[in-house]
Amino acid sequence: MNRETLIERIRAGVLAACDDVSGVILFGSFARGKPARDVDVLVVVRGARKPQRERGAQAIAIRQAVGLVGLDVDVLIYTEEEFRAGLSSRFPLLLDVAFDGQIIYGDGELRSLLQRARQDVVVRGIRRTETGGWRFPVRYRQRTSLSPVDNATWAEKWLADAERDLKAAGNLFAGSLYDRCVTHCQQVTEKSVKAVLACFGCLERSHYVAALLRREIEAHPVPGWESRLARLVDDAEQLEPAATWSRYPRLEGNQIVLPVERYEELEASEALQLAQRSLATAGDFIHWWFQEDDLNEMVETFVELVRRAATDLPADVEAALRAARDREEPRSAAAGALEAILENVALARAHSTPVCQDTGVPIFYVYHPQEISARSLRAQMEAAVAEA
Repeated sequence: MNRETLIERIRAGVLAACDDVSGVILFGSFARGKPARDVDVLVVVRGARKPQRERGAQAIAIRQAVGLVGLDVDVLIYTEEEFRAGLSSRFPLLLDVAFDGQIIYGDGELRSLLQRARQDVVVRGIRRTETGGWRFPVRYRQRTSLSPVDNATWAEKWLADAERDLKAAGNLFAGSLYDRCVTHCQQVTEKSVKAVLACFGCLERSHYVAALLRREIEAHPVPGWESRLARLVDDAEQLEPAATWSRYPRLEGNQIVLPVERYEELEASEALQLAQRSLATAGDFIHWWFQEDDLNEMVETFVELVRRAATDLPADVEAALRAARDREEPRSAAAGALEAILENVALARAHSTPVCQDTGVPIFYVYHPQEISARSLRAQMEAAVAEA
């Protein structure tokens, strides 16, 4: 079946199964032009939100009407109000739809909604990652709104879900269901990593996120956390194969190996230890990331940032910063100066930031230590030390 015939079959199946459709959008790999192994379909319907059970029945009816045996058709159903709100909220899945979506049924209003969502992403400085996730600009160690939801809330939600997986893993271990225990342990480590990534403004959908966290650790000053976060990365990488190995049979030589044959008590016990440690590390880090800084922590963090950005920083400037930290009386003044520096650090990288074509003003500011101008940074530090 060629691509055009397949699209027509999907459109006809949706319209045959639902009488309240206002739009049908294909997204995912098929919409991006890849071979049709699975197809993601978003259906926009008129009227009020229906109960989950009724919506599930509607999705089943659509798949049956499409009738493509052997092709995985994943159906998402949104009301018109939900779809507008989701795009306005910059929900990552709907950003995928906005950028990849192929409208196969619907009027110009649907097309306008997707176009406005794409424009909003550009204006706000939101970037798509090479892994298909989304990176939002955030302030260092501060709650930052990504939409109506901020990065702290995303992190907390990932942690809460990881805690449920850990509880499930413990129950499955107690019931000697070791392969299923490992499945949930892998989910704990994955969600723990995603919780930490959310602090940095990164929202990812892939199971394989450990390497992404390793890169973020290298890009952000996290004084005192390097070893624990590196261990979190290692633990998550160790369990990443279990995302599929603990769920599906594998062919090894001439033998079909079931998950239950691969994961026994020892493997499940080790996976539980990795999961427990990962969740504890992520929870502690998120608490630290969003807590209020005292002056000592701020200076230590900034000195670490300086080392990354300007290796030729004069020793007297660093010494002056440390002296400002240690003196009791001018602490508030030094803290204010340090805050001003951190604000200007973001401005220092404006040369590499997308700008508004009409005004020339940078669209967003968020610092990345490796991109900071050493000359600009040195001048700002010297001025701040003089004031302190």
